[in-house]
Amino acid sequence: MSFHFASHFRSANVRLNICSRKVLQSWIREMSTDFVASPVIVIGGAVRDLVARPNCGVPLLLGTSNKGCCIEADGGVGRNVAEVLAQLGCRPSLYTAIGDDERGKALMERFSMAGGVDCSRVVPEAATATYLAVLNETGDLHTAIADMDVFSKIELPSRMSIINADYLVIDANLPFSILKEVLDICIANRVHVCFEPTSVPKAKAVVENVDILSKITFAFPNVDELLGMADSIKTRSGKTNERRSHKTSNEIEEATTLLLNEMNERLSCLVVTMGEKGVLLATKEEAKAAVRTIPVDEKINASDIANTTGAGDSFCGAFLAALMHGKNKEEAVKFGMKAAILSLSTRECAISPNVESLRSEL
Repeated sequence: MSFHFASHFRSANVRLNICSRKVLQSWIREMSTDFVASPVIVIGGAVRDLVARPNCGVPLLLGTSNKGCCIEADGGVGRNVAEVLAQLGCRPSLYTAIGDDERGKALMERFSMAGGVDCSRVVPEAATATYLAVLNETGDLHTAIADMDVFSKIELPSRMSIINADYLVIDANLPFSILKEVLDICIANRVHVCFEPTSVPKAKAVVENVDILSKITFAFPNVDELLGMADSIKTRSGKTNERRSHKTSNEIEEATTLLLNEMNERLSCLVVTMGEKGVLLATKEEAKAAVRTIPVDEKINASDIANTTGAGDSFCGAFLAALMHGKNKEEAVKFGMKAAILSLSTRECAISPNVESLRSEL
């Protein structure tokens, strides 16, 4: 009897030890993942950009061929923001989905070389997301086609990864239904949620989901995205939208106030990029709101603008990097402008490789 009792005890003890080891190993894997992660997590698109534009000074002609140049480069709002953060030494963790193809593998390898942490999911038999843009003679976007189906397969970071972060950045490329649990964790642990819109339609979709909008701390729309988001709020509230003929300062300020009031009630910051007119910085903290416009310190000639597709993402990433290094919001805006100007003058890719040169100013 005693022998059998001891045997059973040893068997139970072995099972307990095995179970404990499994729990411990799982915990160690979780902690190891978080150890390499940075204070900033980015969830969003990693895309291969194909950009075409007519020769400099030659108007874009519709319905026919145009002489010009075609450039292939890495892109995607989430990846772009993460690259800027990586160049500035913030070592971001990027959660995205790429296709099981050579284009996707090369894209993520280059991101890792820039100093980022690749947490992407490779989706078998899927194509890497591709963005085809046609620019006009001034370098502004004329039209684009986005093949982004793979983003429905993005895997979200673990709870431990989120809790250990200071900032979580999302773009509008992924289904917001899968983000609710992640954002709830952010709110409970005071992790700042940062939203970088991707386009006017996708930006408008965010405000249709009150659960998402109310958890956003920082948002970085341009004027078109801002006005579109404000229109959606009015529609949701049953208000009639009047057709605009001009983007007046009154309309912009009204839209800013409307959007700011629906963001995180404890702390929210709306950073509206307005091109050569500068940046509108609106903040709300404990129900106290402040709005101010920060002009562009360094002007750029129209002839020096080569590509506008990555300027907003460059601004967003640099703004957050400045905050992470202890700068105040106005200083972060001015720092973000410098990164945006560098990318505006870069023809070959969305994000200038020279953003890294700004690291010494942090």
